[in-house]
Amino acid sequence: MMKKGTAAAYCDLTPTEFEREVIAGKLPLPVPLGNHEHWSRAALDDYLAELAGEARHDWRKDQPLYAA
Repeated sequence: MMKKGTAAAYCDLTPTEFEREVIAGKLPLPVPLGNHEHWSRAALDDYLAELAGEARHDWRKDQPLYAA
């Protein structure tokens, strides 16, 4: 879990650019942890892979056992 500054640096963005991308829905929303908002590295990786066209296919969604 990363605070906004760390998450922005992880994405090679300024905190302002990072916030703009979150508001636009291109990056995930934060989760409250302690007294601050934090971003999951795994969630960021998933969103970034989607943006890059490298999204991983989740085979479970096609299986009746895992269907929601």
